[in-house]
Amino acid sequence: MRQYLFIIMLGFFCLSATAQTFTEWQDPAVFEVNKLYPRANIPDNNRSSNFIDYIDWGLSPMWKFHYAPNADERPTDFFRTDFDDSGWDEIPVPGNWELNGYGVPVYVNTTNDFDNSQLPKVPVKGNAVGSYRRWIYIDNDYDEPQQVILNVGGAKSCFYLWVNGQFVGYSEDAKTNSEFDITEFVHFGKANLIALQVFKWSDGSYFECQDFWRLSGIERSITLYAQPKTHILDYKVVADLDSTYQNGILDVEVVIENLTDNVVETKCNTFLHDLEYFYGIDDDQYSTLQGHEIKTLHFNIFWPDVQPWTAEKPNLYGLDLSLATIDHKSKKHNIVEEITIPIGFRNIRIEDGLLKVNGVPVTIRGVNRHEHDPETGHVVSRERMVQDILLMKANNINTVRTSHYPNAPEFYNLCDKYGLYVIDEANAESHAQGYGEKSLAKRADFKEATVARTRNMYERDKNHPCIISWSLGNESGNGICYEAAYDWLKAKDTTRPIQYERALYDRNTDIV
Repeated sequence: MRQYLFIIMLGFFCLSATAQTFTEWQDPAVFEVNKLYPRANIPDNNRSSNFIDYIDWGLSPMWKFHYAPNADERPTDFFRTDFDDSGWDEIPVPGNWELNGYGVPVYVNTTNDFDNSQLPKVPVKGNAVGSYRRWIYIDNDYDEPQQVILNVGGAKSCFYLWVNGQFVGYSEDAKTNSEFDITEFVHFGKANLIALQVFKWSDGSYFECQDFWRLSGIERSITLYAQPKTHILDYKVVADLDSTYQNGILDVEVVIENLTDNVVETKCNTFLHDLEYFYGIDDDQYSTLQGHEIKTLHFNIFWPDVQPWTAEKPNLYGLDLSLATIDHKSKKHNIVEEITIPIGFRNIRIEDGLLKVNGVPVTIRGVNRHEHDPETGHVVSRERMVQDILLMKANNINTVRTSHYPNAPEFYNLCDKYGLYVIDEANAESHAQGYGEKSLAKRADFKEATVARTRNMYERDKNHPCIISWSLGNESGNGICYEAAYDWLKAKDTTRPIQYERALYDRNTDIV
């Protein structure tokens, strides 16, 4: 079963490689290296208590930290296990550098906060780099081989990752998760060194020209967890209503993976229930997985007289997913993974020129909300999120646009719970290059990175009932990049409209 080893609390496919070149941060064609394909976020507290075993490592959320004001002054061997960091400072993770004594917060609106004359490159001078180190002990008390995953919730603007002195990967997009399989690098039953290097600016910064305070660092949680090598890889939930809007139709895709060399027999169960467990419907599927095979299972459940989800009445149900492996000889079922997720039945469509939720026209009373705390910057606590949501509800606001990037995962959980419609926006705003021929939207060398930012948002957030529309980004002009992003997303999700404000009357927006 998947066990969390260590948690620091909060808060299109690219060319892959097995080693870094240290030119990735200047190359728009390389926006991730060795990063796992994004998948649905699973809230930590939505795993059953007998499945999650939180281990107290006796560690504070402080990391050893070195700040270099210019990129050419960064340490180049700090990730080695024999490197002496005794003279380094410490910094909280997550935490913005500028609010912890390193560098100065910068506020700009429609311009880059750096010399952009060499686009797509960014300057070396003034491009601060933060280097992080932390030792953790990884237990060896497992009944079966494990896959170890490291998840970086968000780091601005890009980062390199090493484990025990070995290069693991690289990622851009400061506002979505980056997961890496670090199994081959870790030492079970020993202390392990995790090292990251974060650059203030990269070619990805051209996408992050939003009108807000420009801050840097690791802005969201880092999580390290182990999971069995046969596991639930991903899942997609579509909780719709029939034509009467009275009955629920649940379609579930569960993606299971076998990373072993052996053939594995599995049983996957879905159990849909009300939150009080007074009533429930379940379904089982048995499947044979060959070695290193990925398989997608489909489940369909009909729920009569369902209580639909709206912002005014955010009725939620529970969906339990479990996966068991079956012993060939004894036929004994060994549950290896259990997940519980909240779902809401609702139908979103544009009909007769009107946006309708469950067949009823909706008047959007909305706000644009930046992720910002007056004390901690871009690191926003759950308590502050709740405060914002309750303030919006008290002022008759029913919709929030995550301007101009995906928010922390917990925010969507809270919008599901309290009832707020969400327009989820990809982390893409290249305002400084304008809307004309210099726009990034028209540059083929930025197309795959543009689509990737839409992909990262969709795959992480796809199961939230609160999301009623996707947004491809903001104030970036329009062209081949956003047409490609629209086409990719439309092929993935036909249940929600897509908006892009700079598309205006072009084909790649459903909302003008």
